[in-house]
Amino acid sequence: MSIAQKLFEKGLITYHRTDSFNLSGGFVKLAREFVGITFGEKYLPPKPNFYKTQSKTAQEAHEAIRPTDINYHPGNLKNTDEKKIYSIIYKRVLECQMESALYDQTSVIIKTNKNYEFKANGSIVLFDGWLAVSSYLNLSEEQDGLTILPELHELEIVKLLDLDLTQKFTQPPARYSDASLIKKLEELGIGRPSTYAPTISTILARRYVRKENKYFVPEDVAYVVTDLLVEHFPNIVDYEFTAQMEEDLDEIAGNEKEWVPVIREFYTPFEKILSQKDKELSKKDVTNLGESGEKCPECGENLVFKLGKYGKFLSCSNYPKCTYAKPLEEEKVLDENGDEMKDFGKCPNCENGVFVLKKGRFGKFLACNNYPKCKTTKPFLEKIGMKCPKCNEGEIIVKKAKGRTFYGCSRYPDCDFSSWKNPSIQ
Repeated sequence: MSIAQKLFEKGLITYHRTDSFNLSGGFVKLAREFVGITFGEKYLPPKPNFYKTQSKTAQEAHEAIRPTDINYHPGNLKNTDEKKIYSIIYKRVLECQMESALYDQTSVIIKTNKNYEFKANGSIVLFDGWLAVSSYLNLSEEQDGLTILPELHELEIVKLLDLDLTQKFTQPPARYSDASLIKKLEELGIGRPSTYAPTISTILARRYVRKENKYFVPEDVAYVVTDLLVEHFPNIVDYEFTAQMEEDLDEIAGNEKEWVPVIREFYTPFEKILSQKDKELSKKDVTNLGESGEKCPECGENLVFKLGKYGKFLSCSNYPKCTYAKPLEEEKVLDENGDEMKDFGKCPNCENGVFVLKKGRFGKFLACNNYPKCKTTKPFLEKIGMKCPKCNEGEIIVKKAKGRTFYGCSRYPDCDFSSWKNPSIQ
């Protein structure tokens, strides 16, 4: 979104916070002329292509996202990220005004003398149509299922040369990615193009979810908050409530409804429920996740799982009389020889104290094992075993910024090398 914002500020694209499919007549005329000159008349439909959105909540006050000048080629951009985003926009707007691609699709069924059947589906591109844009922009366009079959005839006898056997199991639904989450929000009528990016950044910043390989994985706090809201505020966290509220707010903005009755209808019952739950619920209902089966080594009471600021931990059920607590598991860190490191050196501020690895709000750090008597800490440098390619003196270490992982030089600020990608992986 920030890259699209820069393209918009430079005047290269139209307003980008929209999901409209509309294109101005003037631009469509220029785009058709460009297609005819660049690709040829056979790529040009007899009439302009127009599209309609299926979304009831589409914001169509603006045009669809498009280049302001169809003659401004993506190759003119020097910034790599800006070039990628602009190429997508440029590519789509050209493709939507071109003829469809034509395929020759064939299905072949091979029967064996033991009554087994094997089926193969093949496709051959007869006319590339809008696929020609990818070649024009030197982009790779993946085509699923395009398998070229040899020429075959009915009742022809074929010889089995090889057979690959693959066993497949039913897989659970995939976790949401940025794109699939936004698609689901659109289907449910929740949110708008201008709110999708802030929604995703909020659930990451508040640590309701973390990202693993581009997919969202819920944290413990997400389960606790969701279960609490569903149990005590089922009408508020309902999908239909959110979609209906979005619709009411749109009608208020369009002077079709008065805002006071709409807000009163929601807030009057909500205020009563909120006051009631404020008296009924205690902090224990939120933080206590159940018993662990272990005994407190200091007072003998049961240890319980609790949810704290930095995640789950074990705490004495006799709190606050007994303040014993411990993390669920100690993090293992390996040294250069692959052996587990028990400590990270002696603490300079107390006797018999050693630094141990801990995990806090801003990631891993080293702290004295005599905490809370000794509160000495120091940063933990997670190395990847590579020298800095810029200064050739410092080590490349893993860092965090706004919930994202990046790689930088250990000599910062003397060396300002940084990269979003692991520089050790080519």
